[in-house]
Amino acid sequence: MNILRGALGFLVKENREIEGLNQQQASEIIKTKEKSKSLSAHISSCFEELHQFLRRREEELKEEQEREEKTTVAAMLKNDCVIENRLMIGREMEVTLQSALEIPESDHFLEWWSERGLPVIEGMKMKDTAKPNYRSRVRGLSVTPDSLNLGLYETHLPFCMWKEMLKVVKPVPVRLTLSSSDDSYLKVSEGGASVRHADRKGGFGFKYYRDYAATTTVVSTETVQTGQHYWEVEVGGKLDWGVGLKVKEDSGKQSVLSPEREIMLHLKPEKGLVFSHDGVETPLMAAGGDPGTQAEAQVGPRRVGLCLDCDRERVSFYDADSMVLLHSSWCSFVSPCSLCLCPGPYMEGRNTNPLTVCWY
Repeated sequence: MNILRGALGFLVKENREIEGLNQQQASEIIKTKEKSKSLSAHISSCFEELHQFLRRREEELKEEQEREEKTTVAAMLKNDCVIENRLMIGREMEVTLQSALEIPESDHFLEWWSERGLPVIEGMKMKDTAKPNYRSRVRGLSVTPDSLNLGLYETHLPFCMWKEMLKVVKPVPVRLTLSSSDDSYLKVSEGGASVRHADRKGGFGFKYYRDYAATTTVVSTETVQTGQHYWEVEVGGKLDWGVGLKVKEDSGKQSVLSPEREIMLHLKPEKGLVFSHDGVETPLMAAGGDPGTQAEAQVGPRRVGLCLDCDRERVSFYDADSMVLLHSSWCSFVSPCSLCLCPGPYMEGRNTNPLTVCWY
C-alpha cells in the first residue's frame, strides 16, 4: 500500500506540473494570436501614411505576417499535443491507482495488484536503478514561447518603405553622437557625426601608428539596453572598416567598456566582409566581391544598417542602400551597449576617409 500511495503521490504532482505547462502553452498561443492582430493593425496604420501605390506592399507584408503566425502557432500546437497526450496518459494512470484505494477486500486488492496495479507501477519505474525511482514524464517537456517576428519591418516599416520607394520617412534612425576620442590616432568631427584617422606623415613611430590604428575604435555617447534600434553608417569607398556594437559592462562604481564584448561587421582587403563576435571571425563575402553563403551583395556596401533588438537578443547588419540582409546573429547583452566604429588601418593614406553616422 505504501508503494501505491508513493506512486500515486508522484503522479498527482507530475500531472499538476503537466497541467501547468498545458495552461502556459495555451496562454502563449493566445499571446501569439493577439500579437499577430496587433502587428496587422500596425502594418495598416503605417501604410496609411504612404501613397496609394504602396498599398500593394501593405498586402504583401500582411500575407507574410499571416504565414508567420500560421507557422508559429503550428509549432506551438504540435508541442501542445505532446503535452496534452502525456497529461491524458498520466491522468488515466492516476485514476487506475486511485481506484485501488476503494477496494476493501485484500484478496480483491491482490487480484487488482497483479492484473493492473503492478504493471502500471513497474512501467513508471526507471530501468537499471537500484532504488525504485519513477521515470519523469515532465522531463523533456517545455513550453514553446511566442516567436512571432517580422524583424526590421516590425519597428521600422515606414523607413524600409522609404528605402524602397524614397517617399515617407517615419520613424527614422535615432541620431547618435560619437564620443570624442583621447586617442591621438583618431579624430572625431565637430558635432560627433564622423570619425577618421588623424593625419600622419612618416616620422618616429609611423609603423606603430599604422598597425595600432587598425584596431582602434570610437563609440557613441548614447547607450541602449532595451527596445529595438536601427542606425546607419556611411562607409563609402573605404578599403577597411568596422561597424558594430560594444558593450559597456558594470565594473564597481562606474561602467567601463569591455574589449571582449564586441560584435562587429568588418570589411578587410584580404578577407572581404567578416563578422566577428568577441574576436571570433566568420567570413561572409570573399575579397574581390565573391558572394558568401549569407551575403549576396557582389561588392561591399557603401552604407551599413545595424538593427539591434534588445528584447529578442538579436543583431542584424544590412546593406542600407538595398536593405539586403548581410548577417544576423544572436547576442546576449546584459549591460548597456554603444554603436562602435573602427576606421581601419591607415594604409599609407589610402584609407583615410571618415566613417559617418547617418542623420535623418
